[in-house]
Amino acid sequence: MYRKKILICLNGKDDAQLEMAFIHLQLAHPQHQIMKFHLESIAVEDLSVAYIAGSVGGTQQTEAVLGSVVKAKSHSKVLESQNKNKRQSIFSSSIKELITESQYADMLIIRNTNFYADCSYYGQQKSIYEILKKAGCPVMVIPDQLSKIQQIVLIYDGNTTSLSAIKLLRMVLMPICHTLPITVLMPCSKENTLLSSNEEKMLIEYLRLHFKDLGVHKICEESAHTLHFAIDPHKKVLLVYNKPGQSFPLFMEKEIEKFKQAQDNIYFLFQANVS
Repeated sequence: MYRKKILICLNGKDDAQLEMAFIHLQLAHPQHQIMKFHLESIAVEDLSVAYIAGSVGGTQQTEAVLGSVVKAKSHSKVLESQNKNKRQSIFSSSIKELITESQYADMLIIRNTNFYADCSYYGQQKSIYEILKKAGCPVMVIPDQLSKIQQIVLIYDGNTTSLSAIKLLRMVLMPICHTLPITVLMPCSKENTLLSSNEEKMLIEYLRLHFKDLGVHKICEESAHTLHFAIDPHKKVLLVYNKPGQSFPLFMEKEIEKFKQAQDNIYFLFQANVS
């Protein structure tokens, strides 16, 4: 695998053992350039308290208050992670530097809990995953426990962004694409045909050229129950699809959610950020 510039987005004082283990397991190369960005675990409301204390007691007192807030947040981190309905709060000015640095990187790696956390961005509370849509490189979301990608599912909805995402995946993760089974899902309906017969032929020829173990599965609402024949629910999956447009069938969204649950929500996500 060619050497790459890889960014790692971390929460607070967490180490990067999980992310580094993933790189070693799936992207091994002795000369990757790796940059780590730590986002402090400080809620926005706590930051205002720290600022008031600092304005009264000076810089040393500010640092002491900030330190106690970080410790309190890290102490409650385990309890918060047990409740999936809660989203962890993250604050850091470095999120801006991360977005800037991503313009000159090959990939950004972030674990699932951090991807769906909140942070302060230009004075507004936003989700990390919304902010990372501005990233200039693909975003690889990994599970919160060490897992290995065992299959890849590409969702092609007929838009040019879908094919661009597939091309970008091939360039960034070429060795994985050559060794793992890949399933292309093409949702369709009676009212909508994604491609003409000639375009579909060209698409399949392109996919066969670059992916070795390939399966193409056209699926409509009536045939959604056949998905478990196309995708092995017991093998950890890398899902490749951007936020679908309005034309994306609702039944397909529901089937994807069912599949994520079948994976015990331990899956990988490749967000290509193409327009």
